[in-house]
Amino acid sequence: MERLKLDMNRDFKCKAETLFKAIGEGVLFKMTGVIEGKWSADFKEGGAIHLEWNDCSPVKGVFTKITPHTNIDFTWDYFSKGADKYIETDINIIITENENGSNLQLIHTGFHSEADRADHNDGWTSSVKDFSEMMES
Repeated sequence: MERLKLDMNRDFKCKAETLFKAIGEGVLFKMTGVIEGKWSADFKEGGAIHLEWNDCSPVKGVFTKITPHTNIDFTWDYFSKGADKYIETDINIIITENENGSNLQLIHTGFHSEADRADHNDGWTSSVKDFSEMMES
């Protein structure tokens, strides 16, 4: 079975270094609506990620590759109601400089169903939008 993916881009009016630092400090994860005090992200290769929300199952993962100011890769293990099991997916964040600041590309791969992909697409779209607005305020 072919796994599904989502791929999104958003421009930011800040330098790649600033964007990378904010992600490393957990700002993007906070924008997902995690419960305060119920999330952690040890921002280093091999570091653990744990996120909890009120309305969905917890996510755990591991940072697998971090290249300062340009790339952040991590696993994203979530419970799929449709598959009735935990699914390990992968996220790759690519940050590039451009004439107006920087661009964030988020690629999330490994979904077993269109429903799971669509749910995550909705969540990431909203979170990245909120992150962008917060970075510009």
